[in-house]
Amino acid sequence: MRRGLIGWSKEEVPDAAMELRVTRTQEVMKKEKLDAVIAYTSFARPNAVSWYTHFVPYWNDGLVVVFPTGLPMMLAAFSKRVEPWIREVARVGDVIMTPNLGKGVIDMLKQRIPGLAEGKAKIGLIERDELPWPIAEAFDEAGFGPALVDFSSQFASLRQPPDDSEFGLARKAIAMADKAYAAMPQ
Repeated sequence: MRRGLIGWSKEEVPDAAMELRVTRTQEVMKKEKLDAVIAYTSFARPNAVSWYTHFVPYWNDGLVVVFPTGLPMMLAAFSKRVEPWIREVARVGDVIMTPNLGKGVIDMLKQRIPGLAEGKAKIGLIERDELPWPIAEAFDEAGFGPALVDFSSQFASLRQPPDDSEFGLARKAIAMADKAYAAMPQ
């Protein structure tokens, strides 16, 4: 359960580490001729989006879109009042608030990717088979199904080996667990 303030300690996870993650993804995208990579997030599934942006939602859900250049873009089904907080805790370019993630991502992709509507684009989805139905349905209704490819195995490869900040956070979590265990009555 998440409680309290979710912030970003740039000492624990430096901006340079976040930049390298996106850059490595963009290199794979260029090799595979992908126009975008999309990751879904919710309070139950923050992993991929957090790895790219450091964003972890308290509630609701969102999408992050990585393009071949630039910072990732976030689409969020939050109220506009949380946009400043998202910008504070996440390494993202544009933040688009939308009550309908499926329609929002389709509209954004149509604007950013020439040839998408004509079937001349290729979009990678992390955990493609886990995408919530309302978002998957929007891709289907827009006729983008053939443009979608599973990017899950590439994402898993990009995460190996973990970077120094991931190892540091793991060591910190282990120390916290050890301390809690030691404090338990025997």
